[in-house]
This record gives sequence, structure tokens and C-alpha cells, in this order.
Amino acid sequence: MKASSRNRIITLALAGLGLIALLPATANAGPKDRDRDGLSNKRERKIGTNPRKADTDRDTLKDGREVKRTRTNPRRADTDRDGVKDGAEIRRGLNPRDDDSDGDGTSDRYERKGVIVAIEGESVVIRAKYGSEITFGVDATTFIEGADRDGDGVLTLADFQVGDRVEVNLSADGSLAQTLELKTDDDDMNEASRAADLQPRLVGALALLRLTR
Repeated sequence: MKASSRNRIITLALAGLGLIALLPATANAGPKDRDRDGLSNKRERKIGTNPRKADTDRDTLKDGREVKRTRTNPRRADTDRDGVKDGAEIRRGLNPRDDDSDGDGTSDRYERKGVIVAIEGESVVIRAKYGSEITFGVDATTFIEGADRDGDGVLTLADFQVGDRVEVNLSADGSLAQTLELKTDDDDMNEASRAADLQPRLVGALALLRLTR
């Protein structure tokens, strides 16, 4: 056998051995983030989430987003236990870590905000900020806040109209409005002002916390 042919055979044999040697390492090495949720398999095992499921608690938020951004519990669909899943709270603009996002004393479970799209008798339909429509009744027990548009000195459902922005606190079964409030531009400005006042205090609290660590 010629030397050139022998050298070629040896080269091919060595190359084949090299590939075989690499096979076990390749077969045993899984992806660092198997479910592609933004958390490594190692970290998921550490915090108790499922490295094979991107959304362990099925609240429509990926585990990585819950840990890194929303700071919610990726193992509990409803972090603040207010009856509304974390993903739904995010879509509604609520705080998934606070069961009373606006601090008005009513749980987010019963509170809805939206625009009136229909009024039929004592039944009201509003379109919420997150797109769905909610139907509820209004009766003599409903506490109403708003403008006395008909000038009769009594606030009733007749003082509301399609297009009004409202906030409603519902009964436990969601069928009846316990309170119905007309929202105005002044209300929005007051909420924005409260948020602006709160921000510096939060920043200061975080700075103090860092200093005490």
C-alpha cells in the first residue's frame, strides 16, 4: 500500500474516533433553558418551577417574566389571592401583588373599570380596559356617585349614558353593582397626582433599604 493511501486512512480513522468521542457529551447536554421561558433549568429547579413548562402556574405569564419583571410568584396563578389571575391583572392594569390595587378598600376581585356600551332597563354593559364586556344589574341598593344630569335631586341609573367611563364594585357573584361611580377627567388627574407623590417616597424607601443591607 502506498504511503499516501495509508496516511489518508489513518487520518480518516482518527477523525472518526474524534467524532465518536464527542457523541456522549452532545447526547447528555440538554438546553440550558429547555422551555425557553427566560430561566435556566438550574434556576427553575432551585425555585420549584417546572423546567419543561414555560408557564408553570398557568396564569398566562412565563416563569421568567414573573421572576424578573412582574415579581409575582411563578408557582401560584394568583399571587395576591384576590381571585384574579396574575396575567389577567396585568392586562387590566392592576397590581398582581396587591389585592386592592387602587387602595379604595375593595378587592380587585369585585372591582371593574370601563366604558358603558349599553343600558337596558336596570342592566348595564361596560367594555373593560382589557377588551371584555361585563354585564351587571343596578337596583335600589346600589350606591351611585356621579352627576345629577336630569336635575331631579336624586342620583339614579338615568343619570348615566353610553360612553361614560365608570368604576363599579360588584357583588360576590358579579351580577349586581354594589357601587357605581362616574369617572371624570379630574379623577384621572387626582390619580396621576397621587402616583407622582408616591414615586419619590418609593425611591427613598428603596435607597434606605440598600443602605441598611
